[in-house]
Amino acid sequence: MKKIFPYFLVIISVFFLSLLWESIKIPFDPLISINGEDYLPNLHNPSNDSIRFMLFISVPLFVFLFYQLHSEKIKFSEFLKINFLNIHSRKNFIENNSYENSDLTKLSLIFLIAVVLQFLSLDMKKFISEIDMFHEGLWLTASSNAIYKKEFWLSSYIERGLFGNFYNYFIWKIFNINTIGISRYFPLVITLLNKIILIFIAKSLIKKTFLKKEEKNFFFIFFSYLIINLFNYDITAGSYFRLFGLLLLFLFLLNYFDNFKKISFSLLAIGFLSSFSLFWFIDIGFFVNFIILLFIIFLVFNKYNLDLLFLIISIFVGWLIFYICLGKNEFLQFIVNTKNILFTIEYIQGLIYPTPFFSGDARSTKALLIILITGVMLINNLNYKKEKISNNLRLSLIFLYIISCVSFKIALSRSDTVHIKAGILLMFIPFYFLLIQQFIKNYKILDYLKKTKISLNIFSYSLLTLFLIFLFVGDENIKIKNSNKFITSSKNLIIEDDFSFISKDYEEFIVYYKELIKKDSCVLIFTNENALPFFLKKPTCSKYHAAYISSPENLQKDFIKEIDKNKPSFILYVSAVDFYDKPNVVMNVSNQYILNNYEFYKKFNNWIIYKLN
Repeated sequence: MKKIFPYFLVIISVFFLSLLWESIKIPFDPLISINGEDYLPNLHNPSNDSIRFMLFISVPLFVFLFYQLHSEKIKFSEFLKINFLNIHSRKNFIENNSYENSDLTKLSLIFLIAVVLQFLSLDMKKFISEIDMFHEGLWLTASSNAIYKKEFWLSSYIERGLFGNFYNYFIWKIFNINTIGISRYFPLVITLLNKIILIFIAKSLIKKTFLKKEEKNFFFIFFSYLIINLFNYDITAGSYFRLFGLLLLFLFLLNYFDNFKKISFSLLAIGFLSSFSLFWFIDIGFFVNFIILLFIIFLVFNKYNLDLLFLIISIFVGWLIFYICLGKNEFLQFIVNTKNILFTIEYIQGLIYPTPFFSGDARSTKALLIILITGVMLINNLNYKKEKISNNLRLSLIFLYIISCVSFKIALSRSDTVHIKAGILLMFIPFYFLLIQQFIKNYKILDYLKKTKISLNIFSYSLLTLFLIFLFVGDENIKIKNSNKFITSSKNLIIEDDFSFISKDYEEFIVYYKELIKKDSCVLIFTNENALPFFLKKPTCSKYHAAYISSPENLQKDFIKEIDKNKPSFILYVSAVDFYDKPNVVMNVSNQYILNNYEFYKKFNNWIIYKLN
């Protein structure tokens, strides 16, 4: 009962917090009038979801922790000192393990070869499919604007980031191929890089464990297979390639704890990530910088002054490089754009996070439980009883858990299936690690196999063979035979005609509309079909090319100024195949301007066109 009781306390805490979930809220600001899907109609403050999440996770974990500390008669201050402060003075910090690690390098190489071969085995024809006019248009049109106008934030108001919205610009410039095919190809490459980084993360974590060589081999094989499958090659790969920045932070922190108290490349890389991540994706950038801030606090409290100085210098140099490369005007516009997005995006696209257990939404509750279970397993590995794990492994897991919790903000800001999957994805790294580690310790797999006279190495390598086979079966996009024609199929995808990615109706409309606006220097699309300017081969008449993120009233006024200045002859006003909130409904100010200055011209299939008075 003594062992079970703390888990019972966790369950009770979770139950009561679920009952109180909807009662935990702060008032909605009545001055906020930003149209969105969920928040304004329900007068829901976006901070509510974050506060509810923090309480739902932290209260049960603190209850569990304090019970354990009380049972062991350890003060909380002593617990913090043991786990976070003066770590360099502890003998076992530099003792990464008690056994050899030589096999981990060999196994890592095998997995690296396997994931590269898996990439080479992709059926690239599967990625020649109809594009998402709304989402893919966000980066296709932003990039084409940058091509035409030779500017970034000055040409497009963006919601993702420099690379998130303009990555096509860079690859189009590098390869001199302006196609949708190469746009589809790039996230696949990032997915491959994510898998490679995960292999190095697995190696770094497992070499820190106090396990025998054979157990480490088994651990690495099982763990690596599970985490590299977190990222799949599918048409939604673009939804998850943003996590690349966080995985890099994972890896560099782990490497820092390997070479603790040494000025290393890892510190330089962590510092550079401060700027790179914010230009990669805005949300990822803020997650990364929050973790870097916590890391700085850790260095300060442990008086690692030289490490701290080196980190701060590398942060400064990273930002300076971006400032010089972008120029003053672009950099200032980046700041303005980023600030606006931070204060408005949740109101625009936010979905209220469902109440755990009582909403009937299993996916959202499952995600919270995975975070909670991982936290409980982590606490069981912290140093309050005896030396269970090395100090560098414990610190690594703590930072991994914090990073994974912070990244769940992706789901809290918009709680649909795609964003919940993206938000919870990184939590599976510490979750799988702690779960497998507990399995090895509890079931003493090495001793069990000795009794059955089976070598653990033979068992592990048999498992490796099986997992390597699994990497190439079960996914219709992956077949070994495709590797023979990888270069040809990649080239075919990259140079595929853009019209292959749209329906016949869209093709007919684009041909018609392109002829209609041939005398105009720019194009205005007042629907959510954000990719259309890319197909029409013209820059947009306003940097607010994506209507849905332009709904705040101050942005609508800027939008009107730009339209009034450029005066496009025609406007695509309404689309019957636009399945999102209609801009003419949610953008009242802009819509009124259009109605005052434009009149109905023609209905062409699914589209209504207006003409300048």
